[in-house]
Amino acid sequence: MKFVTLLFASMMSFVAVAQELPSDTSPRLAMFIPQQVLQSTTRGKKLLSEFQVVEKNWSDKIEAKQKEGQDLQKQLTSASIDDTAKEKINRQLRDLEFDFKKMQEDAQAEVGKAQQKIQVQFNNEITPIVEAVAKERKLQMILNYQQGLYTIFDPTWGLDFTNEVAKRYDAGSAEKPAATKAPASSAVTPKKK
Repeated sequence: MKFVTLLFASMMSFVAVAQELPSDTSPRLAMFIPQQVLQSTTRGKKLLSEFQVVEKNWSDKIEAKQKEGQDLQKQLTSASIDDTAKEKINRQLRDLEFDFKKMQEDAQAEVGKAQQKIQVQFNNEITPIVEAVAKERKLQMILNYQQGLYTIFDPTWGLDFTNEVAKRYDAGSAEKPAATKAPASSAVTPKKK
C-alpha cells in the first residue's frame, strides 16, 4: 500500500510540475512496451521461442515423471498385489518423489537461467535502439509499461514509440548477418616471371 501511495504522490508531483512549465518546455515522454516488441518482431519471437523450447523440454520431462508416479499408484491399489510387491512399489514411489523434487528444482533453475539470458540479451540489443529513438525525438523520459499500473492509457500514443523501436529492432537484426560477411579478398596474386 505504501508503494501505491508513493507512486501516486510522485505522479501527482510530476503532473503539478508539468502544469507549471511553459507549454514549449512541457515534458516530452513516451511509453515503451517491451513485451510488444518481443511478441511482434521476428527477433523477439526468436528469443521467446528459444525460451519456450527450454520450458517445454522441462515440462515434458516433469509430465513423464508424474505419469510414472500415477502408474505406480495404480499398481499399488491393485487388488491382486501382494505385500512384497507393495513394499517394492512404495520404495519406487519414494525414490520417484525424491527424483521429482530434484527435477523440479533443476527445471526451475534452468528455466530461470534461460529467462535471464534472454532478458539480458534483449536488453543489450534493445537499449541502444530505445536511446537512439528517444534522442531523435528529444524525449526526456521513457515510461516502461506494466499491465494494470496505469489508470488511463492511450494505445495510439503508447504504441507509437514502441512500434518505432520494434521496426528498428527487426531492421537491425536483418542487417547483422550481412555486416558479418567477410570482405572480398583484396590479396594480389604475384605475377609469374
